[in-house]
Amino acid sequence: MALKKLPNSDRIVKKSNALLRCINWSCSIWEPRIVALLASKIRVDDTDFQTYEIPVRELMPEKNWGGKDYDELAATVDNILSHVITIYYNDGWSKYNIFSKCKFKRKDGVLELRFDPDLKSHYLELTTNFAKYKLIEFLRLPSTYSQRMFEFLTSWKDK
Repeated sequence: MALKKLPNSDRIVKKSNALLRCINWSCSIWEPRIVALLASKIRVDDTDFQTYEIPVRELMPEKNWGGKDYDELAATVDNILSHVITIYYNDGWSKYNIFSKCKFKRKDGVLELRFDPDLKSHYLELTTNFAKYKLIEFLRLPSTYSQRMFEFLTSWKDK
């Protein structure tokens, strides 16, 4: 009998340590999952952000999605867009919204997302001061607190 491969089992999330340490999600479990799923879509050879698609089934594969769930998804995306991320540098700080685009295609059951272009240095062509982890490990975490702790500790893994 062949073993069934879990979805997302080989995808990797890479983020700069500065970004991992600055995001403070006070939210539902879905917001960090959407961001991690999107980050896992970035390819090593990407030099610019693309518009990536996330099937809603990747958020919770075992669930039969219905109208109430899509309303919750819309509220989750609204909450993500309302968050301001502050990244501190030696000489000051920068503030961002994490996404420059969020679109839901209900017929296809797909979210279309794109990171803010100014966050390229935190997701693309990372060579130093970054952390990476397996997406499947992150998605299995049961709460927003465990997700936050996991990412924060991962950012200090080299110390």
